[in-house]
Amino acid sequence: MKRTTPAQQRKRLFAMIAFGLTVVTMVFLVVLDLPAPSSNEGLSGTMMENEASSFVWRSGAMAASLDEGLTISLSNLPLSFQTGTEWRLAASRSAEWSRDGACTLRQWSQGDEMPSSEFLFIPRSAECLDAGPWNVFAVDADGTSHRLPGVLTIRSGQSSIELTSLSPAIGHQGRVELEFAVHRPASADGFDGVYERPVDIWVSDGDDVCVAPAAPVNVPRGTVRTGKNWMETRATASADLKAFKKVRDHDPFASDAHVPSSDEVDMRGNCNLGEGVYDVMIGPTERGYVEASKFRVHARPVQVDADPIVVSVPTGETEEARFTIRNFSAAPAAWSAEAIDMSAGKWLASSLNQVLKGKEKTRGLLSFSAHDLAPGLYTTDVVVRVDDFYGTEVRIPVEMKVLPARSSRSAGGVAAEDALPGEFNISNYPNPFTAYTTMRIEILQPGQVSVSVYDMTGRLVEALVDEYLSEGVHEFRFEADNLASGTYIYRVTTPGGQKSETMTLVR
Repeated sequence: MKRTTPAQQRKRLFAMIAFGLTVVTMVFLVVLDLPAPSSNEGLSGTMMENEASSFVWRSGAMAASLDEGLTISLSNLPLSFQTGTEWRLAASRSAEWSRDGACTLRQWSQGDEMPSSEFLFIPRSAECLDAGPWNVFAVDADGTSHRLPGVLTIRSGQSSIELTSLSPAIGHQGRVELEFAVHRPASADGFDGVYERPVDIWVSDGDDVCVAPAAPVNVPRGTVRTGKNWMETRATASADLKAFKKVRDHDPFASDAHVPSSDEVDMRGNCNLGEGVYDVMIGPTERGYVEASKFRVHARPVQVDADPIVVSVPTGETEEARFTIRNFSAAPAAWSAEAIDMSAGKWLASSLNQVLKGKEKTRGLLSFSAHDLAPGLYTTDVVVRVDDFYGTEVRIPVEMKVLPARSSRSAGGVAAEDALPGEFNISNYPNPFTAYTTMRIEILQPGQVSVSVYDMTGRLVEALVDEYLSEGVHEFRFEADNLASGTYIYRVTTPGGQKSETMTLVR
């Protein structure tokens, strides 16, 4: 037999002692039914630093409805919880513990049987527990907390939604904004809450069907009210026009089935929600809650050229200037142009009660009169107001330079032989007028003369005179029986030039 050395004997003794300690440890764990930390099943975590024991959360799937039972096992309780005067399980929306907003799930006091094995927890038993995600904490009497791993998710209760109102009209780059009602049936102890319920807005122009998701809605649990078997909660939803997508092979506006969720249908590109009237509904929901409404999308605002207007007019004469105005809508739009500085009413004629046809680009007309004005610089702003959906209003800077008269006259007049060829004077009375006005033309040299009347858009209203007139004063009556109130321009043309003046018809 081979002899062992003292060193070998000591090494063998230490090995036997280590083996014996391992066996004793395993027997100890089996007797106490305490799982080794490295073999815990389910979700677990250390209660406090430097403590080997832990809470173990054994709930299977970490999601349930309010009525589904959750199996919870809390084992390996730290000594502080076994001997403490009070501790509890609590839930919080936040991953960081705070008493504010916390919901107590179950509470134990000194003398209560500590939960050393599995127990059943019904979420509805905690009145403050609601649909959505929750973090679960164990909290002792001193406020020391331990968050159990994982997130407990309570599924939303049953609900349907119904469109109740919406803005009837929006701009070409606006948002569809609507109000809807969330309907929830009553349960045994109240009305269940909903969490992150999807909300989609559906629109159709009769040809294409489009859908856009809005923000999901959350509704907390409600208390029972006598005589009510459902609860209605109002909420809002909105979506940009550019967010809508075309839907392939599905039309909830013509279907008897429920309105689906947007993630259940095939979408094939962007929708172009231009000017027009659209049907709109909300979903997903049951067909019994579906009722389509309508809204209108307006074209872009009327466009007005805002470049400054500069004209030069000799004293005693009249000049005209134009600006561009464009209507992008198919519908006509009324507009007016008026001077901001009221003193400009003496020399700048406004354009009132004008109508711009749909899809039309035209030129607005302004008339500048230097009658009775001394040479100099006159300025103002003209504001163009359009009665479109946007209430378009554009300000145009205006500058009129009044020049010295083309010829000088004494207070008593000028002899015909001293007058410039073709020189003449024009006026009308009364002005303003209600039914007719008389135009007075003083011609200092004979010749072919024409007199024409225009509205403020430049459209010819009447060719009043076109004949050879002798030297002297001539008067012509202009009848306005079939004309609308507003400002009109009459233009007199002779071989030596032309002049224009404004007159105002008042009904």
